[in-house]
Amino acid sequence: MAKKPEEVLAGIGLKRLSATELEYMNVIWRYPDGISSNELYENFPQHALKTKRVILHNITKKGYISSIKEGRHQKYIFTIQEKEYQTALERHMFVRKFGFPLEDIVAEFCGKKKLEEGQIQRLYGLLEELKDEADVQL
Repeated sequence: MAKKPEEVLAGIGLKRLSATELEYMNVIWRYPDGISSNELYENFPQHALKTKRVILHNITKKGYISSIKEGRHQKYIFTIQEKEYQTALERHMFVRKFGFPLEDIVAEFCGKKKLEEGQIQRLYGLLEELKDEADVQL
């Protein structure tokens, strides 16, 4: 079975993180000044050392982190803020589900003097569906 192409997130222009990569990023984002490879590795005892290195290499290659050598270890520093990633992901999921960005709906509505009740309800419905799908607080 062929591997599906990785999706690029609009707004940040980077490929979407896998679930495992996101777990690593959630740890890295907690350290604004960066985190050493040893500290990071301690958070993932379930993964072999080689697996940890491959995951971090992939995240670096995607552009979410950079690394600098500190002694015998690497220090990983995020290059994309968590909020930037979450916003881009939410936007991507909305477009994927509904076929157009939320901004298009709002722009369409702004051209009218008053929104009709049905339009408002549909917009709220779309947002609720997106919220439920993404498990995101709006």
